[in-house]
Amino acid sequence: MKHLYDLSSDSNHVKFFTWMWGVNPADRYKTMCPYFWQYVLSILILPAILLYKIIHFIMIPFKAMWEAYTDRQAALATKELLAEIKSAKTDEDYYKIYKSKCYDGHKWELLDLEEDFDSDIFDKILERYLAFKEGRKEMARIKKDRAQAQIDNFKYGTGGKVLSYIIGLGVLIGLGFLIYWFVHLFTMVQFLKFLTGIGIMATVIVILLALFALFTYINDSIPCDNKVKLFLNNIVFWKYVGLFFVMIWKGIRIIIDMIVNVYKQNCPVIHWD
Repeated sequence: MKHLYDLSSDSNHVKFFTWMWGVNPADRYKTMCPYFWQYVLSILILPAILLYKIIHFIMIPFKAMWEAYTDRQAALATKELLAEIKSAKTDEDYYKIYKSKCYDGHKWELLDLEEDFDSDIFDKILERYLAFKEGRKEMARIKKDRAQAQIDNFKYGTGGKVLSYIIGLGVLIGLGFLIYWFVHLFTMVQFLKFLTGIGIMATVIVILLALFALFTYINDSIPCDNKVKLFLNNIVFWKYVGLFFVMIWKGIRIIIDMIVNVYKQNCPVIHWD
């Protein structure tokens, strides 16, 4: 099926596709199917593409104006940053400078702003920033310790004990009302059936856990990979459960691969002139 489609890379449909997506289909698409379906999708969403192109065209002068404005603001911000650095005295001042967005984005522009600018100031700013940060951590720790001490004094004092008794009594009363309400939702026969069902489920779970523990104990107690150990490893039921899902997934992948292969084999090759 080679050369079934002889297309010119200079044709109008190629130029139109390149205008829509900024991609030359002659470079990207070697077969007809993906090119065709991409073209169909492009035609379907053509109004959205046209709207985007129009908005983009209108925004070009505004973008240029905005970039010019941001460049002016960046220059002013760099001058203000230089003034802040020169006037900084305390660790907090240097901390604010280091944390500022302006410092991170424009600090290297300071080298162009002043010919004799000393770049060692960057190290000083970092040192003073770290010093202030550690001081804040220490203050926060002290405040936290004080607050915890106040909480502990109340918790283990008379007020805390009284409050704990009140809360405990309230929980017991609420739990009693909840049990009373739940029990009266059913008749006695229904309630007994419910308890029986819960008991059966609990018994089954306990038996399964016991069997699992017994199996694990026996398996771990066998020192070597003898026939018994290999047999026990091979009868683990969840391996077969996992194998079941793996087989399903492999079947799905086989079907998908078959569809893709049929699609590829029946997709004509494009010969671009």
